[in-house]
Amino acid sequence: KSWSHDKLCTTKLQDLMDILGLPDALEGTVEMKQNAICKFFPDPESVVKRSSEVDSLMLQSFWDTVKEIANKLKERGLDFVCSAKIQELLDILGVDDRLVGTVKFVQ
Repeated sequence: KSWSHDKLCTTKLQDLMDILGLPDALEGTVEMKQNAICKFFPDPESVVKRSSEVDSLMLQSFWDTVKEIANKLKERGLDFVCSAKIQELLDILGVDDRLVGTVKFVQ
């Protein structure tokens, strides 16, 4: 059978599997082929560029957070910061437990 590009790109994956009579084990292959034909994924070069920009922003944000935490902890004094438990520092800083690694890094 010959399908139009529009029909192929608007048909749900499970419907394609049923129409083609393929086993579920090949679902990933059919999905990958449909994505490639229909260009559901953006140009790889633009993804790499965007990813690099996001990585740069995330890294800058991380270092900004580290500096902010370090400045707040300096006010408490070196002896206190070095002997405090991480949970205590998190509570003092009023930050989420997701920053435990960052607070450990600063400590």
